[in-house]
Amino acid sequence: MSFDSVGLALAALSSYFLGALPFSAWIARWCGVDIRHLGSGNPGATNVARTLGLSVGALALLLDLGKGAAAAALVGAFHAPLAVAGFAVLGHNWSVFLRFGGGKGVATSLGVLFVVSLPAALATVGVWFVLVALTRKVSIGSVISMGFAPAFLWWVKADTTLVGLFVALAALSLFLHRANLRRLLKGQELSLSAKR
Repeated sequence: MSFDSVGLALAALSSYFLGALPFSAWIARWCGVDIRHLGSGNPGATNVARTLGLSVGALALLLDLGKGAAAAALVGAFHAPLAVAGFAVLGHNWSVFLRFGGGKGVATSLGVLFVVSLPAALATVGVWFVLVALTRKVSIGSVISMGFAPAFLWWVKADTTLVGLFVALAALSLFLHRANLRRLLKGQELSLSAKR
């Protein structure tokens, strides 16, 4: 195995394990509850915010963003392509620490995006804020803003592999939000401030 192959494998594994750190579940456990048995059951920042409060949810969000950014910053140390940081999103969604369960990866994807391109990340977050403010539905903001992310990367002339990565992450986000989309069609999706 060449040095490049070893570096690529180490970058992918490091990114996965960084992403797999289940901060939302750990924060909830520190608060004395199992987030997987509360609210939507999703171990992500939105469910933490709904069930444990906005300040706790904000902490979970920042940590999920941070692990995506850390993975993107780390891959350079292994001389690997920046797109390898996408493994952090897979780690978040299928965490070895949660028996391969996990969240939906939007915050971790945005963490990667902030390192890939700050203008594209800010534009994506802007779309998210506008949509959530208008609809009060985090799922709508998440799915649509992730769909805009590759377009923003293309607009700032990012590398085509990075545009491709975020096309794949947007498709993954859409797939993982399929239950939310079904509830939206039925008028049953919770608003940002709603509690189950």
